[in-house]
Amino acid sequence: MSKVSVCITTYNRKNNVFFAIENILKQTYKNIQLIIVDDCSTDGSQELISKKIKQIDKLDILFIRNSVNKGLASSRNLAINNSKGTYFTFCDDDDIWADNFIAEFVKIASKYDENWCFTCCNSYDIKGKIKHRISNYRDSIKNLVYKGFTPPVASQFYRTSSLKKIDGYNEKIKSGVDHDLWIRLSSIGLNAINIGLPLSYPNIKNDKGRMTKNKLKRTEGITNSLEEWRSIISDIYGEKFYLFFKKNYNYYLIKTFLKQDLKNRNYRDAFNNLIKLNKVFILLDVVKKIKKTIYVKKLYPNFFTFN
Repeated sequence: MSKVSVCITTYNRKNNVFFAIENILKQTYKNIQLIIVDDCSTDGSQELISKKIKQIDKLDILFIRNSVNKGLASSRNLAINNSKGTYFTFCDDDDIWADNFIAEFVKIASKYDENWCFTCCNSYDIKGKIKHRISNYRDSIKNLVYKGFTPPVASQFYRTSSLKKIDGYNEKIKSGVDHDLWIRLSSIGLNAINIGLPLSYPNIKNDKGRMTKNKLKRTEGITNSLEEWRSIISDIYGEKFYLFFKKNYNYYLIKTFLKQDLKNRNYRDAFNNLIKLNKVFILLDVVKKIKKTIYVKKLYPNFFTFN
C-alpha cells in the first residue's frame, strides 16, 4: 500500500482542528502520514494537538508549529517538504471527508503516471440538506484554469513529486492560495481527472473569522496576488487573458460580498463596499458588467464556477 501524506494546517481554531484530526482517523485507508502544521496559534491549539496525538497509536504523525505566523502557503509548503508519501492531499481544519476518500483516490491514482492529478465532487450542506455538486472532466490543468475550474483544496489528490516539482506554493501569495497552486501546476503540463464521486465536504465548519469573509483584507490580498500572478499567467495564457482574469476576479469578489451583505441585510455595507472594495469598480461599472454577464458566460461558460 502506497503511503499517503495528509496535510492539515490550522491557526487559532483548536476546536476545528480536533474534528479534522478525528476525520482523518476514520479513513478506511490506513497507510497515512498525517502532517499537522500549526501556524503559531495563540488559542491553546498547540496543547490540544499535542495531547491528542499522544493518544493515537499506529499512525505516522508529524506535528510542526511555526514560531511566527507565516501564512497558509508557507505552512502547506512545510508539509510538502516534509512529506514521505507517494501521494499528497490537503484537509483544512474546516473540511470533512467521506471515510473512503483516500481509498477511492489511491485506487484510481495507482492506474496513472505522474502526469496526472485527481479531484472529486463536492457536497454542501444547504439548509440541512446535502447537495452534491457533480463535475466530470479529464483535461489539462491549463485548460481547466482557462475555463474557470478551480476545485476546493479538500477535493484534490496529487503525487507528491508533482508538488515538489513546482516547489509548492508561492509564499508571497496570501489570498487565492488554491488558485496559485493550479496556476503553477499548469506551467508543467499536469493533467487532472475528476473521479466523479462526492467525497468532500469543504468549509463545512465555516466561521465568521475566515479571511474570505473579511471584505477589506480579502480584497487587499487578492489585489496583491493578482500583481504577483501577472508574470506567470501572462507567460502561460497571454496578457489578454491575464487582464480578463484580473477584471473578473475583482468583479467576482464584489458580487460575492454584495450577496453576503444583502443576505445579512447590511444595506449600508452593500452600497459602501461597491465603492471601497476596488477603486476600479464604481457603481456604474458594476451595472454595466451585470448587463454583460450573459455575454461573458457565452465566452467562458464556467468562469468562476468553483467546482
